[in-house]
Amino acid sequence: MNWKKKIKYFLLDKINPYRIEYYKKQNKEKSYKKSLRKEKINIVFVCHRPAIWGYQKTIFEACISDIDFDVTIVAIPNKKELPQAGLLHEVYESEGAEEYFKEYPCRVINGYNYETHEWFDLKELKPDYVFFQTPYNICRPKLYHSKEVNKFARICYVHYGLSMLKDQCVFKEFAKEFFQYCSLIFAETEYHKRSYKDEIIKYNSRFNFNNIFLSGSPVFDNLKPYKDAESSLWRHRNHENFRIIWTPRWSTGENNCNFLEYKDELFGYAENNNYDFIFRPHPQAFLNYIAEDIMSEADIESLKKDYTNSKNCTLDLSKDYLATLYSSDVLISDPSGIDFEYLLTGKPIIYTKKSDEWANDFAKNVFIAASYVVTNWDELQKTLEMLRNGNDPMKKKRAEIVEKYFYFPENGAGYTIKELIKRDFYGKN
Repeated sequence: MNWKKKIKYFLLDKINPYRIEYYKKQNKEKSYKKSLRKEKINIVFVCHRPAIWGYQKTIFEACISDIDFDVTIVAIPNKKELPQAGLLHEVYESEGAEEYFKEYPCRVINGYNYETHEWFDLKELKPDYVFFQTPYNICRPKLYHSKEVNKFARICYVHYGLSMLKDQCVFKEFAKEFFQYCSLIFAETEYHKRSYKDEIIKYNSRFNFNNIFLSGSPVFDNLKPYKDAESSLWRHRNHENFRIIWTPRWSTGENNCNFLEYKDELFGYAENNNYDFIFRPHPQAFLNYIAEDIMSEADIESLKKDYTNSKNCTLDLSKDYLATLYSSDVLISDPSGIDFEYLLTGKPIIYTKKSDEWANDFAKNVFIAASYVVTNWDELQKTLEMLRNGNDPMKKKRAEIVEKYFYFPENGAGYTIKELIKRDFYGKN
């Protein structure tokens, strides 16, 4: 090997910025050559959590409806945080993706063999573009890390919830590597587009910021059928009773989780008043409560038993939730991505506040500004009774906030993202 090649391979192997941009350029050229040959755009969705599929579903639907695309879903398990081990292990557990996607109208591949512990190699699909549901390499095997996938495909990303934390989870240390190797980023609002640029530039000045696009969020597409939807999770039928949803924070480490403060109060309140009550925990909540030593496995089993035996309270562990949101009367919530989705129902939100130090400007101007803010059980109960009696003085303000801060492209975010990928493939971006 001559000295020029030695220098080239040294740079590719040792210095991240050069290696990253080298592979991105190679994949861009590969896509463009395929476009000249009129080959299909090969796009892969790597999915582990059906509960957040709504953030990519309409992209998928737009792609399979377009003859220029060849679409594959690779269903995989997720590495979950374990007590004492954290994420430093290779233990993976299914969140139901294999079952959820098996009948989808495209090629569906189970990415993990639970008997042999072998992973399907994405490279075999020769993808042009790959979507991951979350930006956390640490939760996937090295074969699926953005650093490896970037060597043969352009990585795309749309966030699985509108970020509201000041220290946004997409920019924490364990997500930075993902974004270094990401080629196309699709932002929900102008605020989030600016946030991506402001954060990424801190650790990757070579990133092509023209590839951060304002697209809107796919989770806001095609909501009309849910406006009058009914959910089988409510114990009373035909909306006979007041309906409450509760979504506490899954982690207590940020000083914004009120799970312990209200878990008994809300259950008892709903039981005593015969109100319909749904507790929807984050998929990682119970594991995290155990890891943080605020509940034991026995405590969680007892809680589940109480909900099973209740005549009007339900523990919601389902994959789909839009029908439940739209058929409810009120959401009680700590900071959560679902809060922004709930705003589009037009129904009231009660924010259970501990501190606002966690909030970025978007959360302050949208979630907090549009919510009834309470700090204790007495305030929460009084607010519930006010809403139960049909008094909702913030209704108009919520609508004004949605109009001002959200972005809804004419043909929907899913279609918009599909078209942006197409333009990238044909070298028009």
